[in-house]
Amino acid sequence: MNQPAAQDAQQASTTSTIEARIAAIAEFHPLAAAAMRVIDGLMDSESPTVMGWSSGKDSSVLVRLVLTVAVERRKAGLPVPPMLVVHTDTGVESPAVRILADGELAKMGEFARANGLPLQIRVGKPSLYTSWPVRVIGGRALPSFPTGKEDCSKLCSQALFLHFEQGSH
Repeated sequence: MNQPAAQDAQQASTTSTIEARIAAIAEFHPLAAAAMRVIDGLMDSESPTVMGWSSGKDSSVLVRLVLTVAVERRKAGLPVPPMLVVHTDTGVESPAVRILADGELAKMGEFARANGLPLQIRVGKPSLYTSWPVRVIGGRALPSFPTGKEDCSKLCSQALFLHFEQGSH
């Protein structure tokens, strides 16, 4: 068998290994399996994977699916592109929520290290001038209400992503 044919056969074998795992998941969670197929396809491009994580259930499921696909790719000998989890500490969460979020971020890091995954975690925090309490006390913003604006989370997230776009870490 020539070199390219051997590589194609190995690629088909590793792909079928991942597909077998996804098919097993599809039996109980078809939407999760469909998402995993998309994630696997994106990882084939070897582009970095950036995930915004709020500590809520939706973004937690996304991170879990991406890490699951990454582990399956690692087991199959396929490349796993760099992954980045981005989180914003707005400074206004209750202490219990902050402790939970920090603990979950630590677990993600431990899981990635244990499985040899290229994961980085970045937590952005607003500057004192742009922080929610200073903006409210200074009259530049109103407190968030369930039916009102979401200034705090939007501004913090925008500032964090701008920070990353400019190459700062």
